[in-house]
Amino acid sequence: MRDIFYIRFWFMFLLVSLLSFRAFANVDLIEKHREPLTPVSVQLNWHHQFEFAGFYAALQQGYFKEQGLEVTLKSWQPGISPEEEVSERRADFGVAYSSAVVDFITGAPIKLAFANFQISPMVLLSKSPVQQLEDLSGKTVMSHGSVDIEALIGQANQRVDIPLKSIPSTGNLQDFIDGRVDLYAAYQTNEPYRLKAQGIPFYTLDPKTYGVQSLGDVVITHKDLAKEKPYVVSAFKKATIQGWKFAFENPEMVVDFILEHYSVKKDRAALLDEAKLIKNFVAPDVSMIGEIDLGKVKTAALNARNVGWITHQQYKSFNPQDLVCQAQSVDLTSAEITYLKKHSKIQIGNDSFWEPFEFINPQGDFSGMSADYFALMEKRLGVKFEHYLHKPWSDVIEAAKSGEAKILSCAVATPERQEYMNFTEPYLSFPLVLVARKEVNFIDDYAMLNGQTVAVPKGYWSEEWLKNNYPEISLLPVNDVRQGLEAVLRGEAQAFSGNLASINFAIKRYGINGLHIVGDGGARFELAIGVNKDDDILLSIMKKALASITPAERDAIYNKWIQLELIRKTDHTTLILTVIGFLSVLSIFVGLIWLLLRQKKRQAFYINQFNELSMATYTNLKTGNIEWASDSFLALTGCSKEVVLGHSHFVFLHPDADPKEFQQLYDQVKQGHGFKKEIKARGCHGQDYWVELTASPEIKHGEVVGAWLTRVNITDKKRLEEVAIRDALTGVYNRHQFNELFGSLLHQSQRKAKPFAICMFDIDYFKSVNDQFGHQQGDQVLIQVAELAKQKFSRANDFIFRIGGEEFVVISDFDHCSEFESFLKKFKEAVVGLSIENPASEHKVVTISLGGLFISPVPKALTSSRVYSELDNLMYEAKSSGRNRVSFEEIRHTDDL
Repeated sequence: MRDIFYIRFWFMFLLVSLLSFRAFANVDLIEKHREPLTPVSVQLNWHHQFEFAGFYAALQQGYFKEQGLEVTLKSWQPGISPEEEVSERRADFGVAYSSAVVDFITGAPIKLAFANFQISPMVLLSKSPVQQLEDLSGKTVMSHGSVDIEALIGQANQRVDIPLKSIPSTGNLQDFIDGRVDLYAAYQTNEPYRLKAQGIPFYTLDPKTYGVQSLGDVVITHKDLAKEKPYVVSAFKKATIQGWKFAFENPEMVVDFILEHYSVKKDRAALLDEAKLIKNFVAPDVSMIGEIDLGKVKTAALNARNVGWITHQQYKSFNPQDLVCQAQSVDLTSAEITYLKKHSKIQIGNDSFWEPFEFINPQGDFSGMSADYFALMEKRLGVKFEHYLHKPWSDVIEAAKSGEAKILSCAVATPERQEYMNFTEPYLSFPLVLVARKEVNFIDDYAMLNGQTVAVPKGYWSEEWLKNNYPEISLLPVNDVRQGLEAVLRGEAQAFSGNLASINFAIKRYGINGLHIVGDGGARFELAIGVNKDDDILLSIMKKALASITPAERDAIYNKWIQLELIRKTDHTTLILTVIGFLSVLSIFVGLIWLLLRQKKRQAFYINQFNELSMATYTNLKTGNIEWASDSFLALTGCSKEVVLGHSHFVFLHPDADPKEFQQLYDQVKQGHGFKKEIKARGCHGQDYWVELTASPEIKHGEVVGAWLTRVNITDKKRLEEVAIRDALTGVYNRHQFNELFGSLLHQSQRKAKPFAICMFDIDYFKSVNDQFGHQQGDQVLIQVAELAKQKFSRANDFIFRIGGEEFVVISDFDHCSEFESFLKKFKEAVVGLSIENPASEHKVVTISLGGLFISPVPKALTSSRVYSELDNLMYEAKSSGRNRVSFEEIRHTDDL
C-alpha cells in the first residue's frame, strides 16, 4: 500500500510539474508574440507632485500599456526647458507653461497635444500686501517665464517709478522665505500650503484679478511626432485623461504611488492637500479634461505681444488652430493602431477625371472634394494615401478587384462592387439629373427619351443605372462630363445624364452656355469609401476617420467646390422660357398651370438641395417679407417657419445694430446692387450669432423683384475675435483694444474738429473687498460697476475699457464741457447708489475715484501718451483728495498740458 501511495504521489508531482512548465511556456510564448510597446518619454516642468497625477495614475493602473505605450517620466531640474527637450527630440512629450505659444510662434517645432490644466493656478507670492500695482515699484520677481506673470509685470511697469526686475526661477521656495526675492511665482495648489505649514505670512497677487487670462499647464509634442504618429498622441492623451479621472476618485492611492516610486519634496499631507485643490484647475467639469480653449491660446499670444515677446505682425498672423494637434479626433483600438504602424502608405483607387469630386489638377496633385476629405483623414491617421495619376476609371476598378488598391476613394456601392468591397456610409450625395439644350422643355420621365440618344460617363454608375432601368434609351458613352455636355451642344445626343455637382462644376469651369437642367432621375449618387472585402480593420479605421470630420469641415469643403448661382439662374431661365412658350397656346391653358406648378416644384427641389448648406432665404422686395427659408437657416436662428415666413428680415436685427445702416443696405439691393457684409443678428431664443451675409438681387423683366440671401456662420470666428479685444470678466474692451483704439479716436476728433471727452476711474479700496470677501466677490463688484458703466455710456460713440485690475477708461461723445462734467458726477453717484458693501470705505459702500478730461479743439500736435499721462494724474488727484470724487479739467490749448 505504501509503495502504491509513493507511486501515485510521484506521478501527480510529475504531472503538475509538466502542466506548470507548459503554462509558463505558453505565457512566455504569448509575451514573445505580443506587439511591442511604443516607448514614450515625458519631460516634466516641476518637481514630482500631484500636479502630474494624470500620468502617475495612468502608469499605476496600466492605462498607458493598454494603449500600447511604455511611458517614462523625466524629472525636472533648474535650467531644464520642456520646450527645448521636445524640440531637440530628447523627449516625446513635455509639460509646458503658456510660453509654449510664444515658442511655436517664434519657430519651435512643437504642437499642443492637450491641456493638463484648464485654468492657470499661477500667482505671485509677496511678503507685504499689494494694494495697487504701483506698490511693486523696484521689486524683484522670481518667475518661471510664464506669459501671464510677465503680462502682469508688464502692466505694473507702466505704472511704477522703478521697473520690476525678473529673474529665472530656481524652484527653491527658500529664496522667497529668506527674502532673496520680493515676489515669487507659485502655484496656488503648491507653495501656499508649505508657507502656512511653516507659519510664514504671505500675500497672493493673482494675474486674473488684473484681467490677465491665460492657459494653465499644457502638454506639447514635436510636430513630426504629431504628423507621423498621431495615434501615439491620441493614445497618450486618452490614457492621461483616464488617469486624471482615477486620480480624482482615488487621491490617496495615487499619492501613495507617487511617494513610493518618485523622489518627492512634499510629505503625504501636502500632496493630499494639493489633490483637494487641483481639480478646479485641471477641469471644473470632468468632461473638459484635456480640452484646449482656442480663445485662451489666442489670449496667451496677445499677452506675449503686449510684453514684447512677439511682434504685432507675428500676433496678427498667428492662427491658434495651427498649434493644436488634430490627431485626437480618431479613437483607435490597439489593433487599429498596430495596423497603421504596419501600413504607413495605403494605395487608394481614385478617378483622375471626375471634377469636382476627384481629379488630377494641372500641377499633378490629387484634387477635389474627395481629395480634401482624404487630406483631413491623412492628418488624423498619420498615414499617406497614395493616388493614381491619369489612370482610367476602368483600370482603377480592376486594381480594386485585385486588391492592389485597398480603397475606392469616392464610389457608389453598386451590387457588383459590393462583391469585392465593403463600403462606409455615404459622405457625398447628389441627384442624378438630365441636361439638354435650352429649347428642350422639362422631361418628367426618363422614358420620354426612349429611342433617343443620351450621353453618359463611360463605366460610371449612371451608365449602369440607365442600362438597367431604361434599356430602350440609346447610350453614348463619353470619357468625362465636359465631353458629354459638348456632345449635347453638337446635337450628337439629346441630353446628358450625370451627377448634378459635376455638371454644375463643368459648366462654370469651361464656360459652357446654352444648356440647362431639364429633368431629375429620382436617383442619387450616394458616394462612399470602399474598402477591400477581406480588410475589416481598415474598414473600421476609415469609418472612424470619416466620422471625425466635423460638420464645419464638411461645409467648408462643400462651399469650396459647389457654386450655386449658375444653377439657380439657369433654372429660372428654364421656367421663364417654358412659361412664355406655353402662354402663346391658349388652348392648353390648363396644361400650362400644371406644368408651371410642376416646374416650381422642381425649382424648389434644386434650391433646397443647394441652399441648405448656405443657410439661404428669399425675400420679396415688393412686400419686404421673407417668402422662403432653408432648414439650415431655421436651425441657425432657432425659429419655426411660421415665425420667419411672411415677416421682414428686420425681425432678426440685433438690438445693437443701427437700423439706418440696414435700411441703406436694403435700399441698395432694391436698386439692383448686391453686397457682402458681416452681420450680427439675434435668433428666436435670444441667442446672438454672426454671419457673413451675401445679398444677390433677383431681376425679372428689368425690375428688381426679390433677393437671395446666403450666409456663412462666422460666430466662432467672432467669438475668438471678442476674446482678443474683450475683457473676459466684465465684457468691456480690454487693455489691448484700448491701445489699438485710443490714438485713432483721438486723431478722429482732430480730423473732424470735434471735442475729445475721456475719463479714467477705479474702484476705491478694491483690494479690501478682495481680502475681506474673497476674489469671487471682488469679481462680482467689477461686473456690477462695469454693467452700470455700460448702461450710462450706451451710445454708439461710447467706448469702455478695462485697462487693468479695477481701473477703467471711457471715451465718450459730448459737445460741451459742463455737460460732460455733470454726467461724470452723476455716474459717480450712481455707483454709490449700487449700495455694494465695502467696510473699508468711509461711505461703507463701493465708490469710485474719477478723472475727466475735455479737450476742445484737439490740437494736431497733441499725442495720446500726453493725454493718457494727464488723465492718470487727474484720477490720482481725485484719490488723494479723499476718494469718491471727480477731478476734472478742460483743455483748450496744447500749452495747457
